[in-house]
Amino acid sequence: MTTRGTTIALIAPLLLAGCKHDRASDPSATTLTTVTSAAIPSDAAPPVVVSKTAKLAAIAMSAVVYAAPSDTAKKIGYLRLGSIVARTDKDQGTEGCPGGWYGIAPRGFVCIGKNATLDLDLPLLRAAALRPDTSKPLPYSYGFIRAVAPLYLRVPTKDEQLATEFKLTQHLSYWYRKGKKLNHTDHIGANDVAREIIPDAPVQPPSNTLSDAILLGGATDADPVPFWLDGNARSIPNVSGFDAPAKAVFANRVRRHTGIAFIGSFATGPEPENRPFAVTVDMRLVPMDKIKPEPASAFHGIELKGDVKLPLGFARPCNPSAKGTPLPCVHTYRDDAGELRKTDNVLPTRAVVLLTGAQRVGKVADKDVRFLETKTGAWVRASDLGVSRAPDLWPQAAQRAEKWVDVSIADQTLVLWEGKTPVYATVVSTGQDGLQEVYHLHMHVIGGPRPWKKG
Repeated sequence: MTTRGTTIALIAPLLLAGCKHDRASDPSATTLTTVTSAAIPSDAAPPVVVSKTAKLAAIAMSAVVYAAPSDTAKKIGYLRLGSIVARTDKDQGTEGCPGGWYGIAPRGFVCIGKNATLDLDLPLLRAAALRPDTSKPLPYSYGFIRAVAPLYLRVPTKDEQLATEFKLTQHLSYWYRKGKKLNHTDHIGANDVAREIIPDAPVQPPSNTLSDAILLGGATDADPVPFWLDGNARSIPNVSGFDAPAKAVFANRVRRHTGIAFIGSFATGPEPENRPFAVTVDMRLVPMDKIKPEPASAFHGIELKGDVKLPLGFARPCNPSAKGTPLPCVHTYRDDAGELRKTDNVLPTRAVVLLTGAQRVGKVADKDVRFLETKTGAWVRASDLGVSRAPDLWPQAAQRAEKWVDVSIADQTLVLWEGKTPVYATVVSTGQDGLQEVYHLHMHVIGGPRPWKKG
């Protein structure tokens, strides 16, 4: 193999400190979130001894965790909205933080103030108790915006909707006639194949049999209005980051085709036109008739074990921007007396192709083309595959037997590594190369040589 470009080593920041991804068994109850030592670089801050009972909570979309009790110290992570973590009994100083700095386990300090609190009885914490769920491939429910939509802070009246939304009457008329057909999901999604990569994942009905309300996070087709919206008022603050007056009906709009994560949905009564709403992760409301639920792709990568080893390739799609699953177009070639000839065999889109590592140049339409040999003896054009392979140069994380990630921008593939052992490979969509001919990124994952969690 030849070196295909400069390699850049990146050290990943704190991986969601305070976010042990689990759902509360009772959504109305406060959720205790733990911080694991794997989440914070060992050299980022000294360990902190915390209380067995005292806790603090994040009341903003993110509360920064600092390496020392000072807002000038190094930022080592954050606590997500609703996270509740063990803390020190007493504050560790007030420099730049009148409310006091409290240490959290295993390391770091959080300022009590607008982003964090010691009061665990706040309605906001109860409202934000639902945590990301990593027992499934998709930690939240997701959807795309069908038409420009308002982000309401409370349930709007009919008149407020008419004043806020452009041509609402025409939109609703069209929606009630054709909406269900437009939103029907005709394919299974990521969560439907969860057990292929997470054996103990919960069993659930197929995505294409579920209603919009459930696909957008609801427990039923008609969940009640959340407690924090009872009485057409809002009992929790706006945490979206878009400033709005205390009595505002909505906070900003969202463009068509925008993807959004949701944590619930609910039905309404006659005054809001019986219009159902979905709840975003930052506690704003979007009319469900302006959302198309997105169960995501059922495709996933492959665990590298047994005979499944690097190098391997993934068959590229013919037209990545096509709607639905792109049609397969990758043909195999056979060796016919020294010449490579196209066969009628077409590989499924994103099919895993095990490779021997051998390559050769053949003629296609009188042009020299590089081919890769598969373990079945067939040949495939190199340009038809996104290839995962061992790097030419090992990063320091590999030398130290730590966990790291190799992302190939040129091949659009990703490999998870433990030291010099590859454990999982998949295809990715990185976007355009903005790093001027950098083809590989090596990212160090904090946590040492422990096994990856499947999925």
